[in-house]
Amino acid sequence: MFVEMEQKTRIKNWQKPAELSVFKKQQDIVYKDFTSITDRPEAFKQGILTGEPYKSAIYFYNDTSSRSPDLPTIVEVGLKLL
Repeated sequence: MFVEMEQKTRIKNWQKPAELSVFKKQQDIVYKDFTSITDRPEAFKQGILTGEPYKSAIYFYNDTSSRSPDLPTIVEVGLKLL
């Protein structure tokens, strides 16, 4: 729905990259090793939950423009495994 309502117009108008309407003010990025806990039943040790470490980037964004104050806004935390 978001892509249909917001991004589609920006893409059609050749905005590159198409600006996001939400969560566009990046606050910080933290790079850290991501390791899941290992004391779980074997049935749950699959995929990223095997206990092996992954390099990761943790992003902090909020839904305001870069010129607006941070409060009160919604904050998003994103995790990217590298």
